[in-house]
Parts: sequence; C-alpha cells; structure tokens
Amino acid sequence: MSETPTIIPFIAWDSTRVHAAESIDSLREAGPDEWLRRATRVRDVLAEHAAEHDRDGSIPVEGLAALWDEGLGVLGLAPEYGGLGADLPTTVRVVREIAAGDPSAALIYNMTIVQHWTLSDPRFEFPERLRDEILAESDRPVLLNLFRGEHDLGTPLYGGFPATTARYVAEEDGQYTWRLQGTKAWGTGSAGLRWMAVWAVTTDDPEGPRVGNFFVRTDSPGIEILDEWDSLGMRATASHDVKFDDVEVPAHRVHGLVSLSEASSVSWPADFGARISLLFLALYSGVAAASLQWFVDYIKVRTPPSLGKPLATLPRFQESVGESRVHLVLAQRRIDQLAEDVDSGGERGAAASQEAWLHKTELNENLIRVAEIPIAILGNPGLSRKNDLQRHYRNLLSSRAHGPDRVQSLTLLGSELIGEL
Repeated sequence: MSETPTIIPFIAWDSTRVHAAESIDSLREAGPDEWLRRATRVRDVLAEHAAEHDRDGSIPVEGLAALWDEGLGVLGLAPEYGGLGADLPTTVRVVREIAAGDPSAALIYNMTIVQHWTLSDPRFEFPERLRDEILAESDRPVLLNLFRGEHDLGTPLYGGFPATTARYVAEEDGQYTWRLQGTKAWGTGSAGLRWMAVWAVTTDDPEGPRVGNFFVRTDSPGIEILDEWDSLGMRATASHDVKFDDVEVPAHRVHGLVSLSEASSVSWPADFGARISLLFLALYSGVAAASLQWFVDYIKVRTPPSLGKPLATLPRFQESVGESRVHLVLAQRRIDQLAEDVDSGGERGAAASQEAWLHKTELNENLIRVAEIPIAILGNPGLSRKNDLQRHYRNLLSSRAHGPDRVQSLTLLGSELIGEL
C-alpha cells in the first residue's frame, strides 16, 4: 500500500521585495546590456545554492527572489503593462545566464515569461479584467504557470482531454462560478506559484462540455501540493502534483473556452511556439556552458601524483575540451540566430518559426554531449555527487522530456518529405 503523500506548504514570498514603477521604467531605459549584467549577478546567487536545492528538491527561492530584486521578473511583459518588453534574442541570453546558475530556477522563470507573453500578445485576446488582476502584483515575486499534464493523460501534445473538471454553478442573482476538481501532474514551480492556469473540461455547462484555462490564485481554498516529484534531473523545479478539491473560480478568471470538437484546431501561433522552444534551448545551453566551465576549472587544478602536472596539459584532455566546445558554440550560435530570425518577422520570421522547434531535438543532443564528453574521460570523478558535473548532466538529460519529443519531430520531418515525393 502506497503512503499518503506529504502536503507541501506554499512559499510566503517576502512582501518587501517590491519595485516602484519608476525603477522598472529606468531599467527599461538602461537597456539589454544592463539586464544581462543583472542576470549575471542572479546567476551567481543561484549557483551558490544550486547543489543544496538539487539535493533536497526545494525551490531555489534565493535566486528567484533575486530576479525581482534585479527587476528582471517582468522581462517578458510588454512595457504598456509595466514590463521590460525584452526582445527574443535578449530574453534568450538572459535565460542562458540564469540557467548556468540553476536551470530549475530558469525553468520556473521561463514559465512565467511565457505567461507574460500570453498576457501581452493581443492575438490571445486576454480578458482585460483578468489581466489586470494577475498583473496587480507583478512588481514583486509573482510566478505563473499553465497546468495541462496529468498522469493518465500524459502530455496533451498527443491528443486527449483532461480528467480535471470545472463544474458550472449557477447563483441566485443570475451570475455563475466554476468549481475545479482533479489533480495535475508535473506542476513546475508548484508551491512557489501565485497563479495557476488549469486546463479543464466543463461539466453541467449550459453550452455543453468545453475545455479551457481556469486561472486560480494559489491562496484559494482547496488547493494542495502533493510531494510526488522525485526526478533524476531538474529536481529543484519542485514539479509536484497539484490537487484541486472543489476550488472556486469566478467566471471572469476563465480564458479560451472552446467546445471539445473545436479544441483540436486550437493552437499557438507558429512564432509563439518557436519562442517557447527557444526558451527551452537557451536554458539547456546555459547548463551545458556550466558543465564545460566546470570541466575546464577541474582539469586546470587536478594534478595526479603520477603525472606531476595538471590534467589540462595533456593533449587528450585538451581535445575533449575542444570537442565539447564545438558542440556548445555551434548550438548557441544556432539558437541565437534563430531567435533573431523569429523576432525579425515577415517571411524570414515565418520560416524560422517553422524551423525552430524542429531544430530542438538535434540541439538537445548536442548540448547533452557537452557534458557527456568530460564524464567519459574523467570516469568516477565525473559521476561523483561531490562534483557539479553529474548534476549538470542529469539536468541536461531532462531536455528530452520537453515536447515536442524526438519521435514527434522526426515523424513530422519524414512525413513532410514523403508527401512531396
């Protein structure tokens, strides 16, 4: 018989970490170079605590708080809504720096960036009242994420509808609310979040069953974080299960409701999906860079008694560094170029948007190789939990878990070519 999972409390973020609108305005005027300098400072804070959070699977609160201390929490939010409005190439570079410190923090950060993009993009027709409500506290650590996955469903990328339901409840004054019931899996950021967008199917709905996103404040009664995340990599994302037990959602906190028959035709714009893919690639390129730096630092000081000089003086170690560097530099250059192309718009942007996520599979494998090569030549020291290299490698392996996966990418590429014959 399985044990009842532990209930994890939500993080109480320090309410003193508040930025006046003027400070964001001045930071916006300072521009990308200053944002990147600040990202480097956050990276150093994250790196100091990353091993500790990896060991105990706790959320890297110091680094996430530092993002807001440095004004970077609203990097992806449009200026008209109080954000920095960073372009995609700058966002990619910032995320890479953050991930070099702790990729778990970068993944939680990425999820908030994506939601800020959604709030800012007029194509999503986001309800003004709900947007204002979500952004009312964006001057302090307010993390957001979209919850779609479930253990039985898996990823929605392969089709299907969630078991999580939102029950229509009519009120005497003619108004109505929704009541959420169900459990979501892989809740990145879980106990650190302020808002959860929960993908659910409606029941008792006068318009028939529909599916959409129900936005829930995490201080709402009936939400529990279940301690179920025990992954090999990205452990500090605290991607636990989240249980919703009759959680009330006001009618105005719902977005994107469509009938089940229409749901299969609803998708992100191509450039938006490409931006998300590039955020993930930027994250794992930061991890790869950290793994290569660790390898270089280690062999420069490691001096076996039998050798009498550092390992870095040996040609075979120099070759390994060079091979890892090739994989890293080529991947980073391609990611940066794709980011510029997608952001350029027009035909160039459209072509890059179609290609970006197709590059994801190959680039993931190249980035994993950056850490595999040092592990192969170092042997036991490369796998020792005393050293950071094994943590970087475990985190890099998690890149394969993000959709679209290898099978989806290669199947699409193959079917497109076969269709042209």
